[in-house]
Amino acid sequence: SKSHGLWFRMVNRHLRCVDPTITIAVYVLLFPLFPFVLLFMRIRRGRYWRFHWVGKGPKPPLRDLTLGAQAGPRLRCVAISDTHMQHARLDALPLGDVLIHCGDATNFGRPDELRDFAEWFASQPHRHKIFVPGNHDMIFDEPYWSEYWGDWSHEPGTGLDDLLAPFAASGVHVLIDRTVEIQGVAFHGSPWTPKEY
Repeated sequence: SKSHGLWFRMVNRHLRCVDPTITIAVYVLLFPLFPFVLLFMRIRRGRYWRFHWVGKGPKPPLRDLTLGAQAGPRLRCVAISDTHMQHARLDALPLGDVLIHCGDATNFGRPDELRDFAEWFASQPHRHKIFVPGNHDMIFDEPYWSEYWGDWSHEPGTGLDDLLAPFAASGVHVLIDRTVEIQGVAFHGSPWTPKEY
């Protein structure tokens, strides 16, 4: 179609109108409404539009998501996962109240890998620490490990209680189908995944 300048090309694209005469007529009719639209809308961060409250009654408060904006006690959680024995190469983790490792701390779930990870995890400055084993931390799955440990490790391990001992000694919560409450917040951890996942 014949070009009528940038404005009309934009109008045609948005209204999917072929005839520029119809497009002009529509915008002439809508033009008086533009100041009212702009009055009840504002541009936020340059690209997001947000409606102002125009209903009856008090304006509902906007949620302020900045850290420290909400009253009352706060619990800051830092979550990591899939470190696969690269934990020593991580930069310093963000500070927080709870450090959560969501699984796959090891490559093959070997006892030596687990001991190395437990030592590093316990050394982190967070007051509370939670570890939920992943599918690579297979030594925590006792029936599987007792049958297949030779595929992954040179040592069979000595049982789940011995594996949990270094974590328990440093106050780390290992969540295997159990829940722990920290400052009134419940954390539940389960390492199970679908078999064919």
